Amino acid sequence: MDRGPANYQKIFKKNLIELPKLKTLNFHPSPLPRYAGLAPFFWMSLNGEKNTGVSCIEVTPEIDGGDIVLQRKVRLTGNENSLEVREKLFKASFSLFNDVLDLICQGPLKTHKQDMTKRDYHSNPSQEDKTITNNDTVSSALAKLKACAPGNAYVQINDNVFKVNSVSWSQTSKTKLKLKDGRLSFFLENAL
Repeated sequence: MDRGPANYQKIFKKNLIELPKLKTLNFHPSPLPRYAGLAPFFWMSLNGEKNTGVSCIEVTPEIDGGDIVLQRKVRLTGNENSLEVREKLFKASFSLFNDVLDLICQGPLKTHKQDMTKRDYHSNPSQEDKTITNNDTVSSALAKLKACAPGNAYVQINDNVFKVNSVSWSQTSKTKLKLKDGRLSFFLENAL
């Protein structure tokens, strides 16, 4: 059973943001201003992130750009796939939510501005972001496989793109993809 918090990936209009008498808050699964935008889990996994966090911010018309109410640091190993990153950050968000509730009960929330010079914004990964080509290194190819898990990565061999359904270690394979600094082998079920 998925016990993730509410996840609403839409932009609120100004009249909806201003509806509450006090503030509209958002819990974002990243240490804003870093990893603003959609799918921070994919990008953190792809980058082998070890130092991350979760943020509670005021909602503003700018995506993930509001003042910070509270943040919590989260340590990763750098080897997690995107689902594992998501689970760790959602767990930390539940804890952060309790801390924010305590702050609300104590009186007016104090906030501070985000340092937008440190902001990086990531959209949903495209199929191209998830595709291993001969322009990848072995380490970048393995990072893409990890970041896509448990979903699908892709591999481009010549002009054909194939969906990667599973990954395992093997001594033999039908198709090898030459990368910048080595080779990866792929078993293609429908390949000739």
